[in-house]
Formats: sequence, C-alpha cells, structure tokens
Amino acid sequence: MIATVVIGYALSFMGFRELVSIMYPILGYIGFVMLLILAVAWIKEKSNIQGEKFLRRKMIRLITKKYDDNQEYTIGDKEEFNDDTR
Repeated sequence: MIATVVIGYALSFMGFRELVSIMYPILGYIGFVMLLILAVAWIKEKSNIQGEKFLRRKMIRLITKKYDDNQEYTIGDKEEFNDDTR
C-alpha cells in the first residue's frame, strides 16, 4: 500500500492525465487480486463459518427461551448453553 502511494506521488509529477492512465489499471488489478484472495479465504473457511452460524443460532434460541415467560428454561438448557460457551 505504501509502495502504491510512493509510486503515485512520483508519477504525479508527470501530469494528472498520465497518472490516471497508469494508476487506474494498476489499482484495478490490485482490486481483482484482493477479491480473489477474499474468495479463496471464504471458500477455505466456509465450514467454520457454517459451524459458527449454527452455534450462534442455538445460543440465541436458548437465550430467547430463558427470557420468554411462556417457555420453561431447564437445568439441561443451562448446561447446554454453558457447554457451548466453552
């Protein structure tokens, strides 16, 4: 990132039109690389994300049950919640 700023500053002495014609494609390619890295990381971590999503939904269900007067919050529910938080 710092290298991009330094290169951009050096190129700014050539004129704005030349700067834009050089830097826009470079920044565009950097953007594509960043999108590719994010996509690969998301695909690699998808199973962890899925597991976290189910765990959070389960904890929300238990907390909702705890504070809902129409549902009974049992000791088993409390133990289940405590097991999930460890």
